[in-house]
Amino acid sequence: MGFEIMNITFIAMFISIAFLFKKYYLKEINPMAGYKTKKSMKSQKVWTMANSYSSDLLFRHTLILPVIQIMLYFIYGRLVALFGMLGIWILMLISTIIQTESFLKKSGF
Repeated sequence: MGFEIMNITFIAMFISIAFLFKKYYLKEINPMAGYKTKKSMKSQKVWTMANSYSSDLLFRHTLILPVIQIMLYFIYGRLVALFGMLGIWILMLISTIIQTESFLKKSGF
């Protein structure tokens, strides 16, 4: 029962963080938080586009996470579901960065 609660807690935490980034993405260049790459910090316009796009993408990616975790749980068990979910979360973060950088490049930045 402890693993199930931990899994649910992680999922709720990831979805909450992604929702907060989506809802309240930083609108001004900030050295402490937000989507920060060399390209995204070029100008205020690029910063706004990058943070808006990446936060929306991260939120959509995170909503897929519970479905994957449930599948892993029923196929492989609790431990694989927990660590698999953490690994997939990291891959989703990397995917968000790659897709955001590609979006900025296609936008001419």
